Amino acid sequence: MDIQYREDIKLLGFHIRTNIQESAAKTWAVLTAKIRAQVQESYHMALNLQYRIGYVNKFLLGRAWLVTQIFPPPTDFVRQLNTTI
Repeated sequence: MDIQYREDIKLLGFHIRTNIQESAAKTWAVLTAKIRAQVQESYHMALNLQYRIGYVNKFLLGRAWLVTQIFPPPTDFVRQLNTTI
């Protein structure tokens, strides 16, 4: 049989690799890059503090809360998210 072996697949937005640490690192790397890009796009939005906090919690970190339930974030990515937010 000619079945291809894959080291990395993307399933429902999660990057699945051969072990859990690699899967978590790849998934969090992609997620933090996306959040960083969204933050840069939101700089021009004229919102007061209350709406900014709501925007961060609902839109920017919403996906991060979901990923945290599957893959706990490595400390480097927590630091990157804190810096970005």
